[in-house]
Amino acid sequence: MRGLALGAVVSVCLNSLLILAEWSAVSPNGSGNGLMYSAVMLGGPLIVAILGIPVALIRLIPKKTRESAFIWSGICLSYMAVFLVCAGISGRIRMRAFERLAERSAPLVQAIRKYESDHKYPPDKLADLVPDYLPEIPRTGMGAYPEYEYHVGSDIWVCTRNKWILKVFTPSGLINFDMFVFFPDGNYPEYGFGGYFERVGDWAYCHE
Repeated sequence: MRGLALGAVVSVCLNSLLILAEWSAVSPNGSGNGLMYSAVMLGGPLIVAILGIPVALIRLIPKKTRESAFIWSGICLSYMAVFLVCAGISGRIRMRAFERLAERSAPLVQAIRKYESDHKYPPDKLADLVPDYLPEIPRTGMGAYPEYEYHVGSDIWVCTRNKWILKVFTPSGLINFDMFVFFPDGNYPEYGFGGYFERVGDWAYCHE
């Protein structure tokens, strides 16, 4: 019990930073720095907890190390359990924020479609929508991922069936290339570009 309690307390103190970092990244005035710092800070303890379990199991065999092995295994198991809970909460915060972003992006998508309908071709850049179709180029409303990327014509690298696409680059850690994308034809692959696609409204989140 002592090991479980200690591991739980340590894990809550550390892994609550993951929830805070995720909330900050998707908040209007937040930053993505917390995601990078939390990845550095939490990666080490998680690896120690994972590797510590088989070590503790081995140490359960000799009688003289059995008591300390029970404590250590309790610390590792409770740490991992709390980490999984915190990771789940932060993941829900993140995906709910992108659901709202998909909704907020509707006027931008509509403006591009209207321009395309009026001119028989899509705009060369988002600035072409101002001022006739939009008063200004919108921003995403996320501190860590503030800008839309617009790709058109030969600049499209994702899907040649679309004349244009929208993308928000959404890295979530040290080496990560997640992205939030909109394809006008609505056809998103299940897998591609080093990850898998999760449909979010009319958009899709590519988990790298």
